[in-house]
Amino acid sequence: MKKNVVFILVLCMILVIIIGCKQVEEPKVSETTADVEQSQAPAAEPVAEINVTAPAAAAEPKVEVAKKLEEKTIEQAKVENTVKAPETTKTSEPAKAEEQPDTVTFTDSLGKTVTLKKNPQRVVSLHTSFLDLWDLAGGRVVGRADTKESVPVAAKDVETVGLYTNPNLEKILDLQPDLVLISTDVSAQVALIPMLEKNNIQYAALKYNTFKDYAKMLKIYTGLTDRADLYQAKGVEIAKKIDEITAKVPQDRKPSILLLLGSSKTVSVRLPDTTVGEMLQDLGTVNIATDSSLRAADMEIFSMERVIEKNPDFIFVQTMGNVEETTERIKKDIEANPAWGYLKAVKEGKYIFLPKDLFLFKPNDRYAEAYEELAKMLYPDIF
Repeated sequence: MKKNVVFILVLCMILVIIIGCKQVEEPKVSETTADVEQSQAPAAEPVAEINVTAPAAAAEPKVEVAKKLEEKTIEQAKVENTVKAPETTKTSEPAKAEEQPDTVTFTDSLGKTVTLKKNPQRVVSLHTSFLDLWDLAGGRVVGRADTKESVPVAAKDVETVGLYTNPNLEKILDLQPDLVLISTDVSAQVALIPMLEKNNIQYAALKYNTFKDYAKMLKIYTGLTDRADLYQAKGVEIAKKIDEITAKVPQDRKPSILLLLGSSKTVSVRLPDTTVGEMLQDLGTVNIATDSSLRAADMEIFSMERVIEKNPDFIFVQTMGNVEETTERIKKDIEANPAWGYLKAVKEGKYIFLPKDLFLFKPNDRYAEAYEELAKMLYPDIF
């Protein structure tokens, strides 16, 4: 009996050893198969971890992978576009005006498509800057706006037709013009258009703030005077000189600037879409007044708090009217503030009043000179 019991115990021990060995030698399921099976199997109750090796990380959802790939593609496209996009130069600025043997067709600043006859003989200019530009295009006038500023020699003794802000319609009609040069930035001039149309008088209603405007107007004016050679000399060649200047601007410097326009009554801030504002931007500066969260009218309001906060590297001032009166206004409204003297630009002698002949009036054929003068102020070690 005892022998039988011993035999049974020995047999049981042998069976336990054999079963244990088969479990240890069982081949592992591949990770790929395990992933698939795990995704197909229903969720199981948690069990104690017995595998000492770290489990494979769960596969990233394909939606997330797709999103990341899309984002990477978009970012790469942005980089490629940034690298491949050609630099904007003044010589590439559009100056469109379609010429025919006897006419010039263009879109004016009111959005109208206009066709004018070439070689007008009796021209009236209601804006001094336009008068200068018309003279550059080889044109002559029989009437102009009254002004205390200098005008082309050929226009000094012609009839005046009131101030540019208040032109006299009766005087204009008395001159029997075949073309009137109008600034769309002056409401009193735009208001004359219905009467000009009623009297079958041609008009060119344009605006002039930036070099692009200058190039467009010169193209139109030289088309009307049939002087393409003057557009080449006073437009294209000047644009090339400007490009040569801006090409020298160091790319690793971005001086911050404040541009002010002062008169005997007010002081306001000028933005990059103005004549001098554009030039400063082309020369690599950052205008501290620019704020995408504000309207243009709000950005143009002078704020001492904003100036102190931004603390610009340079402060430039354009002056209107009497320079002494304007200077007194600035001293009273701005310089009287004790904080003004602590500004970086003021302490370092970079608080600059710009000469009127280049920086208040439109520089026209002196654009390259104006760019160079500003470049010397900003980068004296280079220019």
